[in-house]
Amino acid sequence: MDGILTVTAQILVIGATNRPDSLDPALRRAGRFDREICLGIPNESARFRILKTLCRKLRLSEDIDYGQLARLTPGYVGADLMALCREAAMCAVNRAFLDTHSRENSERLSEEELSGLSIIMSDFKSSLPSVQPSAKREGFATVPDVTWDDIGALRDVRDELTMAILAPVRSPEQFKALGLSAPSGVLLAGPPGCGKTLLAKALANESGLNFISVKGPELLNMYVGESERAVRQVFQRGRNSAPCVIFFDEIDALCPRRSGNESGASVRVVNQLLTEMDGLETRRQVYIMAATNRPDIIDPAILRPGRLDKTLYVGLPPATDRHAILLTVTKHTDQYLLFSGQNHVVNIKVNKQNFENAFKKVRPSVSKKVSFSIFFSCDLWPDFSGDVVGRVIIRLHFLT
Repeated sequence: MDGILTVTAQILVIGATNRPDSLDPALRRAGRFDREICLGIPNESARFRILKTLCRKLRLSEDIDYGQLARLTPGYVGADLMALCREAAMCAVNRAFLDTHSRENSERLSEEELSGLSIIMSDFKSSLPSVQPSAKREGFATVPDVTWDDIGALRDVRDELTMAILAPVRSPEQFKALGLSAPSGVLLAGPPGCGKTLLAKALANESGLNFISVKGPELLNMYVGESERAVRQVFQRGRNSAPCVIFFDEIDALCPRRSGNESGASVRVVNQLLTEMDGLETRRQVYIMAATNRPDIIDPAILRPGRLDKTLYVGLPPATDRHAILLTVTKHTDQYLLFSGQNHVVNIKVNKQNFENAFKKVRPSVSKKVSFSIFFSCDLWPDFSGDVVGRVIIRLHFLT
């Protein structure tokens, strides 16, 4: 490559890689590969344009909504969108074949039947589960499927998060005109199991941001330098997936309080994390959130202004919130709830499998033996068709 500039022929060398950190630094110096262009994950508007280009030669129906498809495909790259179009075309062919032929008939579709065939919006929607985004397989982020309705409580914390992250995302001009500055990061502190991770996922969903969830111990490695490299990769993935939320769960394991005479691997990890968080100005549309059960052992440098400068306490829910959470975790079952007098009798019409899932969410520590006794006492036994004959579940069963 050093001799290219000396020859008279016009030669241009172009290289491609998805692991630039693995290249020898000598190749990336000036005079060789001195221009680097990052092709990140396309955002919603880019996916809209890619879909219009890919579908230009396809026969589509009039109900195709490119904007809705772009919203339904977070984390998809061009190859994934091409695979989605291919799967949608196959769904259209299968739909036409099933509409005009019986399953036993193996005759080919006629030219007349093929001429009237077109891809409809339901073909794209039915193809979405079969196409996994490449970004998700490689550890990048996608928009979670958790909404505010799946939480059912924590109204005060939700309002604080809305002003901290949702407001700058949805109304950046108005937010800036009022002279407000968004927090650099948000720390959720509180007892385990109170919904800290669920809040972060719902926030990313409501804002349409991608979501990267990282557990603190996952980044720690026994080899020197590997933990710091893992931290750098997380923030690089966040920049490539922008706009996104990077959520550090159990951050107390990743950045414990440093002592004066300590110089081990944990100190290097904390220093690397501080360095990445200080580059907030260069990480536009990358929001940092963290959760911990032990805020007292976190290094104070993480909590200073400019890093995780906003701390929200997610405590144990009061009685009203517990009632709302109970209704939320059982809302996906076919049910009707009637509270009768002081006994609080709950009449639930539900199949066995769905109620087991809801019961495990309400009481995660319940044993299978207790669950068996509840269904035995309620006579909730399905017949061979899957129907449930039992009806009444009383308050005592939830307290067992």
